[in-house]
Amino acid sequence: MLNRVTPAVALMMTFFFTARPRLAGFESASRCGPSPEKGWIEFVDQTGRFCFWYPPKYKREADASNFHWPTDRQILATLISSEPLHADSDDKEPATIKIYLLPGVFSLKRLISGAPTGYDTPPAPKHFGANVFYYYGAGGGGVAYPDMYYFNLRGRALQIVFDGPYPGNDKSPNAETQAVEKVILLSFNRP
Repeated sequence: MLNRVTPAVALMMTFFFTARPRLAGFESASRCGPSPEKGWIEFVDQTGRFCFWYPPKYKREADASNFHWPTDRQILATLISSEPLHADSDDKEPATIKIYLLPGVFSLKRLISGAPTGYDTPPAPKHFGANVFYYYGAGGGGVAYPDMYYFNLRGRALQIVFDGPYPGNDKSPNAETQAVEKVILLSFNRP
């Protein structure tokens, strides 16, 4: 005996698998899992096959596939904060998040050449969920330094740079940027 799906059963199955989740208020499945915060935007890089969530106050700039001379690191994305700057801040640049894919094979020793002033060791490992990132923060020399995180992405170095704002004479991004860093890096996924 042959099993056949009648049009009525097909219609019910279509409703169950498509309409029901939307009616219940669920969003379609994302590659990065559920959004960590309401209204956050999913960043997906098809080439590197990774994703993460970022706050809606950041707007994506169209610069993918550009290269920076002389390092030849590929810019995958630049996210720029649209949040107004504080009048009392010395820093007049908006906060940015830049994502780069570095040339060559991932090597902690190779990353030392791009370290902030005062570092002569590889970046420190930091765990965010199941992922390990390697971190450089403020260096020496009295200037502001972004927080830089490196990740071994299938044998290549992925660099995520959180730049500013810098309150007063602080050489590191402010506490709000550092809180955003943690949420973004916790949401990082390689689907």
